[in-house]
Amino acid sequence: MYKGHLHAELVALTRPDLWNCAAVSSNTVDLSTAFYYRNMSSRQNPAFISPNCVDVMLEMHPLMTEWNVPIVTISGNSRKLSDKEKYPTVISMSPSDNFMMAIFVKTTLERFRWTNVFLLCDKGDRVVPFYIAMCAIFKNLLRPADGQFTLYDVSIKSVDSHQADLDLMLEEIASRSRVVIVLTNAVVMRQLMIQAQRRNMTNGEYVYFFMQPFLLLNVFSDFSWRLDKDDDLLALEAFRVVFYMITDTETLAQNIPTNTRDEMVNRMQSYSLCKERTTATVEMFAAYEAVTLLAKVARDIVQKARLNNKQPNFVGTTFVKELSNRTHDLLRESTNFDINACKIPDFLIKQFNSTSKSFENVILFCGKDNTSSFSFNRNLTWPGGHLPETKPRCGFDGSNNECRTNSTATILVSTVLVAAVLLITLLGVLVCFRWDEERSTGSHARGVLLSCDELVFGSRYTCLLSY
Repeated sequence: MYKGHLHAELVALTRPDLWNCAAVSSNTVDLSTAFYYRNMSSRQNPAFISPNCVDVMLEMHPLMTEWNVPIVTISGNSRKLSDKEKYPTVISMSPSDNFMMAIFVKTTLERFRWTNVFLLCDKGDRVVPFYIAMCAIFKNLLRPADGQFTLYDVSIKSVDSHQADLDLMLEEIASRSRVVIVLTNAVVMRQLMIQAQRRNMTNGEYVYFFMQPFLLLNVFSDFSWRLDKDDDLLALEAFRVVFYMITDTETLAQNIPTNTRDEMVNRMQSYSLCKERTTATVEMFAAYEAVTLLAKVARDIVQKARLNNKQPNFVGTTFVKELSNRTHDLLRESTNFDINACKIPDFLIKQFNSTSKSFENVILFCGKDNTSSFSFNRNLTWPGGHLPETKPRCGFDGSNNECRTNSTATILVSTVLVAAVLLITLLGVLVCFRWDEERSTGSHARGVLLSCDELVFGSRYTCLLSY
């Protein structure tokens, strides 16, 4: 790639014993500072690829700005990092973007005309920061001044939640909406869907959005119906009405050579926290992509400098400029960047296939164009044959005027029909009675006095039939 004009060396600065964001932040700054000043006298031009947390970026950016070196985030994402006045050397290779994922949800709501939305936010002590951030984004995004959406929101603490709490939550959902955005972990989501199945709230009249940016150790666990529990079959049925949203990282993973993926797993298992992992994480794919991208951009900088008979300038702002509002071909696919040198991700909606008993891709959202499409030769399937309406036809309590008018008319028609059937039956009884009398006593005129009690509309009257 470099043709003898550029040499790159990858140095790992790591503390395998740390996994807490706050601890990683402070130690990453220390490690980076020591590495930079140890090598500042050399001709090397460093570029830093950060760990996961946004906190790390916020801690490191003053130093990166002062040194004017590029820093690439491979997981943490925030709208703050797009501010190039404050973060002039930050490049985002994060495979996900919280705000873009929320935009995908909004466009899906608009596509299916779902305007009445229930937002369930997990505020438990152990909840992943992703869900807290998404809750705040949705509250802002779905409450515009034009009143396009009617949003109801409620908070739960998943650590303290029990079956009774979920039942109360579902009861409130049923009284307000048929479209539910659930912002909690996979364990609580599975429990919620099982309770919804027991309450007959998975019959096709409801849709439940559940989202995970990607799988990372035990932070975003696998969303599976099969856990070898007594309620597995309930989950199997309930998952049919879930829109499962994730970042589209499948293409990236497929394009990485097999031997490279195997090497990733071997390195990952060398750390104490990852010994049980058998597949590489999405963050590792993003880091691989980041290294490849930095090398490609560095080559472009060298080539441009040679054409202008200048020395290449590998400072952070140059890297940001080369990446901003550009499309780069990496690993046999195109990677798009916005004007702030942030990668624009794509997203997927997966729907559960009862035959294969797994979630399958249905809708692809292209982040660059903000458009969604059915790109997988598979249409949506739904219990009842059609997607739910944003509101029940008769309202959540059955009090809509249309339904009340129709109900009154139905009662009147039903009452008349019942009365007619009863009268016909009565006449039949009288005919049989007369025929029997004629056979026993002969034919002569007689009067039959009948007392008809509450036969029609609760009235009482006397009937005289003469023969």
